[in-house]
Amino acid sequence: MKRKDTEELHLFKGLMAKDDLRCFVEPESICEAMDKVDSNHTVFACLDENEARKECASQGRPVCGNCVKNLYANY
Repeated sequence: MKRKDTEELHLFKGLMAKDDLRCFVEPESICEAMDKVDSNHTVFACLDENEARKECASQGRPVCGNCVKNLYANY
């Protein structure tokens, strides 16, 4: 999601609804620096981790570095 005030992109964990193909996202970004209400635009949604990594790479610098770091973290 794109932050209103900075245009920086942040990543949110999402869950696809099986019945109607809607994506539900958590209220806070994975870096915990942005709330969903601070966004006015979704750039991409409900991708798996590998697809999200590729999309972040194609978007470049506007993507929050801490969110990207979390994509590569071992849990």
